[in-house]
Amino acid sequence: MRPWVWLCFALVACRAPRPAVTSSRPAPEEPREYQDYEGEDPGWNQTVPTISSFPTSAGSEGSGEALVAEAVRELRAVQSTRYRHRTRVDEETGTFEFDCSGFVAYALTRVNPAALARVPVGPKGRARAEDFVAFFAGLGPDDPAWVPIRRGSDLGRGDLVAWLRPAEVTNTNTGHIAIVLERVGEAPTSSATTAIGGVRELLLRVADSTESAHTGDERGVETSTGLGAGIIGLVVDASDAPIGYRWRGNKSPKAFVTRIAIGRLR
Repeated sequence: MRPWVWLCFALVACRAPRPAVTSSRPAPEEPREYQDYEGEDPGWNQTVPTISSFPTSAGSEGSGEALVAEAVRELRAVQSTRYRHRTRVDEETGTFEFDCSGFVAYALTRVNPAALARVPVGPKGRARAEDFVAFFAGLGPDDPAWVPIRRGSDLGRGDLVAWLRPAEVTNTNTGHIAIVLERVGEAPTSSATTAIGGVRELLLRVADSTESAHTGDERGVETSTGLGAGIIGLVVDASDAPIGYRWRGNKSPKAFVTRIAIGRLR
């Protein structure tokens, strides 16, 4: 064998192994829908089916009872659900993906779109929890679509309970909103209630879309987030005004004080 051939073999044998090829591209980001903010939901209402497409149970058209019926219909229809800031609903497959205000907006659009249209839209394109709070808090007795509910003892089925995110809660949501399905009683007086100046905790079974469960609650088949129903605690003071909440009614170790406003469809 010629000398230059031996030299080539030697060079190959002595060559240091190549380092593993690594990509300079960053790891894939979490899907954008996780990163959006509440209300940043372009085109959310473009494909909402009319109420006649999926009849609800008995209830005065556009009323709180109709809103309860719509919430119950969705709870029965759901096959897949996730908490998302961008609404995606496919009624044919039972897919319901939205955040708390997206769920309420979807239900109101099917039941009473004129009432929803009265709620000022925030800067992200859809009414958010804080927009409902401000609107309900400013309601007068002569509003054509809504009735303000100021006292816990007046609260009932079909009411919308909205609150602002407490200062000590860290997330990007503006607050929370839910549809009251029924009142289930009162919790015993607890240190969590009295710590924020409350005298009673009203236990309410609500329908909502959340990232975590309430008391007696199950979320979706595939995940623990999204559309479901469970029990929250609404804390009221000596004048019967709502002043705070327990996320898991009669269970959460802490009650949060915040601005709460309640509205009822006429």
